[in-house]
Amino acid sequence: IQICSEKKKETGVISLSTTKKRFYHRLWFKLLLAAVLLILTALSQLFLQNGLLFQMLANNERENYAQLQEELDATHTLPSDVTEIVEEEYNVYLPDGYADTPLPIVLNLHGGGLISGNKDFNRYFCAQFAQKGYIVYSLEYPLLPEVKIYEELQTISDEIHLVADTFADYHGDPNRVYLTGDSAGGLLCLY
Repeated sequence: IQICSEKKKETGVISLSTTKKRFYHRLWFKLLLAAVLLILTALSQLFLQNGLLFQMLANNERENYAQLQEELDATHTLPSDVTEIVEEEYNVYLPDGYADTPLPIVLNLHGGGLISGNKDFNRYFCAQFAQKGYIVYSLEYPLLPEVKIYEELQTISDEIHLVADTFADYHGDPNRVYLTGDSAGGLLCLY
């Protein structure tokens, strides 16, 4: 069998063995590429489907937040004119003299990329609001990837209802309630 080629006009033919070599080189390359893609697909399934890669990222971010929280606590103190009440689901920050008149209420959601952070991280921010005459609730919510984002949103909704029942206990004005958050907390506020 003889095959004509534009490149080999001088000889006019390419031997079958050259054609076979090209075919096998291309086949070998395609098989190698398919094997690499198969391995990458298997690894991505292992890491992404089981959440291992996401969990590794979350753990790293949580360690960073914990270290940053330690640094903040070492260099900052809550103002003396603010009372902090720590509950499991939320913290409350109250200004001195809060019992005299109903005060506006701020509900704060912490940041952390939805995978890290906690209600204590914004305690100094919340205390500053309290100094300005607000009752501030810092809400805790579960983090990804242990839960899905819908569970985060449901928890936040449930906690808002929970803290609404305590507004009167702290002389909060239920007609003046504000929602604030930083980073991921700001995103969650939009929902």
